Amino acid sequence: MEAALRADTRAVIGEGPLWDKDKECLYWVDILGSQLHIFTPADGINRSVKFKSFVTALALYSKEELVMTMKDGFYLYNLQEDTLTKMKQPKDMREDIRFNDAKCDPSGRLWAGTTSMEGKEEEASLYRLNTDGSLAKIKDQVSTSNGLDWDRDRNLMYYIDTPTQEIVRYSYDPETGAVSDPKTVYRFPKSQGSPDGMTIDRDGMLWWLCSEAAVPSGLTRFRIRKSASIEVPAKYVTCCAFGGKELNTLYITTATEN
Repeated sequence: MEAALRADTRAVIGEGPLWDKDKECLYWVDILGSQLHIFTPADGINRSVKFKSFVTALALYSKEELVMTMKDGFYLYNLQEDTLTKMKQPKDMREDIRFNDAKCDPSGRLWAGTTSMEGKEEEASLYRLNTDGSLAKIKDQVSTSNGLDWDRDRNLMYYIDTPTQEIVRYSYDPETGAVSDPKTVYRFPKSQGSPDGMTIDRDGMLWWLCSEAAVPSGLTRFRIRKSASIEVPAKYVTCCAFGGKELNTLYITTATEN
């Protein structure tokens, strides 16, 4: 398997790939570029929408609407009308903190974490936006909230806080969204670089991305032990998501700065 360049946008921090199966397009963002990108594989065209604030991650809300985490909270963006509406902001949000990675759980709740813009550790949090619109803080003393995904069959949630160099697994209750019993399932040696985004495939295998490794940056497939890897010709790899008609294309975002 080889990674091929599909959209040469030179994003500052590419992130948040999200496949829309109905429109057969990939949404993704450039956080520091404050842009939403829309890539259509059929014609290879990538178009973008510029905002006044950072756009950090995405979730599908309706056929024409996306929930976007921006610098300070959750927003609803209408693609057709080009309108942006603020939905929710954490009460403890600070100017030196911004949102980072986010993803919906199997029941439609949007989990989103933050990071310090000054690189301070244990200053950020992980939140859950529930389907009734309420917002819950799930975890504090986070440094850089990143990879998230769920094993539907075993009711497990996986989570990465990058500076910890760990993937942590939680027991997950799909009815309530509650998580418990955290366990470290993999610890990254420094030689493997810094873990960032993560996704899970139909076989229940995790795919994660590591930047600045002793070997070229890339992506690794894992359950109990590493079973496959892909090198990516970029120093900083950030996030990944499956897409395409058969959901067998893995889209990978990268960054030009750390």
